[in-house]
Amino acid sequence: MEEKACSRCDKSKPLSAFSRRSDNGKLRSYCKKCAVAMDLQYKQQMAKEQPERYKAYLERKRQTSQRDPKRIAHNKEQKRQYYLKNRYRSLKSYREVNQAVTEEVYISLLRQQGGVCAICGNPETAKDQKGQVRALAIDHDHSTGRLRGLLCFRCNTNLAFIEDKEYMAASLAYLSKYDPSIETVG
Repeated sequence: MEEKACSRCDKSKPLSAFSRRSDNGKLRSYCKKCAVAMDLQYKQQMAKEQPERYKAYLERKRQTSQRDPKRIAHNKEQKRQYYLKNRYRSLKSYREVNQAVTEEVYISLLRQQGGVCAICGNPETAKDQKGQVRALAIDHDHSTGRLRGLLCFRCNTNLAFIEDKEYMAASLAYLSKYDPSIETVG
């Protein structure tokens, strides 16, 4: 797992402990914990040194937090447009940070498998909340962390249940009550 040193607390932390900059998508130089502390320190300093300005800030914040349906709808649409525009970049950074799989490795696996699921041999058809077809999921062995292949949403979800031997045995026993042709395990 890759790590990075925080420029504020000088501790080495995993990359997931750092937020990304909104302007270029790169990791910030300080960790999330230090960012919260810096924000609190700034607000306390502002309240002490410029009380009138701080009161005005709090009032603006209170007013903007009140529900304005037009503003909320506009913000949702802006977020949706940003997601659609940057979906590929978001998936790429998620894979690299959370799953330690570079874009090159993902593309290589995708080509080896012909763009289809390693289990069922079909392309992905499941859609995300935005209505777009999902990318194939990265399957790995949870005990070793070893990468196994790319799976469609259906196969990836079902595989989680199949890997649980007790659950599988209980499921087969249940089904065999209603269909004698199904054999139970063990």
